[in-house]
Amino acid sequence: MAAPSLSVSTSTSSYPEFQRPEQFPYGDIDDNNTSTLVDETGAKLFETGMGGLLLTITWRNDVATLSRYLKKYPWPLHHLVPRVPCCDDPFWVAARQGSTDVLRILLDNYAAHPSQIKVDPNARGHLLLNVACSYAQVGTVRFLLDNQPALGNIHARDEDGGTALLSAAASLAHVDSRRHDSIYDYVARGEEVMQLLLDNGAGARDVLPRGAFIPPGDEQPRETVLGLAISRASPKLVKRLINQGADVHAKQMLFIQHGGLELADPVWDVTPLHVGSFYLNTEGIQLLFDHRDSGIDIVDMVSCRDTNGRIPLHFAAVGPRILSKEDYMLIKDDIISHAISTIKLLLTGNPSTVNAQDNQGQTALHYAVSSYAVLRGKYFNVLKILCDNGADASLRGRNGETPLHCIGFSALAGEPASRAVIDLLLAHGASVDDTDIDGNTPLHLVVARNLEHVELARVLLSRGASISTKNSKGNAPLHEAAGGVIYIEGRNLTLEDRIRTQNTMMGVLQEAGGNVNLMDQRNTAGKTPRQILEERRNEWLEEAKYYSEILAGKGRGRGRGRGYFLYQILAV
Repeated sequence: MAAPSLSVSTSTSSYPEFQRPEQFPYGDIDDNNTSTLVDETGAKLFETGMGGLLLTITWRNDVATLSRYLKKYPWPLHHLVPRVPCCDDPFWVAARQGSTDVLRILLDNYAAHPSQIKVDPNARGHLLLNVACSYAQVGTVRFLLDNQPALGNIHARDEDGGTALLSAAASLAHVDSRRHDSIYDYVARGEEVMQLLLDNGAGARDVLPRGAFIPPGDEQPRETVLGLAISRASPKLVKRLINQGADVHAKQMLFIQHGGLELADPVWDVTPLHVGSFYLNTEGIQLLFDHRDSGIDIVDMVSCRDTNGRIPLHFAAVGPRILSKEDYMLIKDDIISHAISTIKLLLTGNPSTVNAQDNQGQTALHYAVSSYAVLRGKYFNVLKILCDNGADASLRGRNGETPLHCIGFSALAGEPASRAVIDLLLAHGASVDDTDIDGNTPLHLVVARNLEHVELARVLLSRGASISTKNSKGNAPLHEAAGGVIYIEGRNLTLEDRIRTQNTMMGVLQEAGGNVNLMDQRNTAGKTPRQILEERRNEWLEEAKYYSEILAGKGRGRGRGRGYFLYQILAV
């Protein structure tokens, strides 16, 4: 006999993912209970084993559905163990999402349960006030502070050692990618939370301690309030923090995980000026200068190095590469104008820093050229500001790379340069035939890293780039092109597209070689461009066949690793 079908409303439910029961329902209550949970459309809803329905109701701040839920499950929170992952904790979800109405009901429900053994909602591995501050939830913060008795303590520290003000400051630096409002509104909310906390006596000198997981040594804090807030704070807030005791010269640790500055280990000796420069907060930087300690010159501030030798100018040069992403506050034109203003301000403090090299030998121009691939066009003006102020394009990084080499290194990030950029660098000391530690010229890198950049290769050749220079592997540019890759953002290339693009690049290089037979010159391994080309084409053909079989449902069972590699090859 067939099992009876479940009755599901034909109306559009706000909770369609909960309209069929799981094998293991929530708690000990099954659907034979006298009460039935239905949504506003009359659709029957079922809880999951992990309480997913309650979490979703909480996320949406859906008071009406919560009222129905509590009739079905009167005590939904009494079963919670003392510690659960934050995303599975309704209290955390409510504070994170700003679901103040639902949070109030859940707290009342939890307190009313007859059990004498309860874990305080603030003793479950997180502090509700800090969570709400971290996500700039102004209404929830006010509720927690205004409740009698208060449901949050602005001076309490969470398990990471953070206070409410540190959490709120972090909301400015680390914008919530799942927010529903604009970044401008989000940052404004973050500022409002910080002002509210300061009004209630929060300490502008709060710091996040070093932490047990950091190796012993320097006792600099992991974070400071000003070091976080200077990212996007308004002049009004920056000035208030300084007036209430924030140290404009405080040094801290920083995990750098942004493009161009990635490091596996933490960096120390980072100042608010470094951070403000990265985020191009020109007005904030000026306030740091204006409120510097007596006896400290602006020259000293702009020359201050982190433990990797980077000064604020380096941070300003690389910041735009990250700030151009849509999760950040500035549109591209604004980023460029802010970058120019910030760089000018820093160079006014000490013009000689324009050629300062970090521990890797990188200058601000190295970093700025790498950023051009993302921003393009008007970002030329940023490079020009550096060059007009004396940037030397002949300076080399630790691996022998000049800023012109950085064009090749960034070839996968977009259009790495224009004719104007190349000419600018050549006019300020770069050479098309400079070789790095591996013997690569800029032309080697351009053709090897992206065969799509044919015009860039043409420009380098027209400016005198050698077609015959060999690197440490004995490869001339033609060898590199024969084994090169293709990347076009947002496009899936066919085998024919790849071959056509490679043929074009190979043709440009061969034409530059004149009558010399370049295709049969051997590298150190004894291979010619012709042999390398055949190997690359065979790889592409094999991968294309495999991909076709996958699409046709005839996969050869090589596992995810193979398929992932295939995706990397064919999706670029």
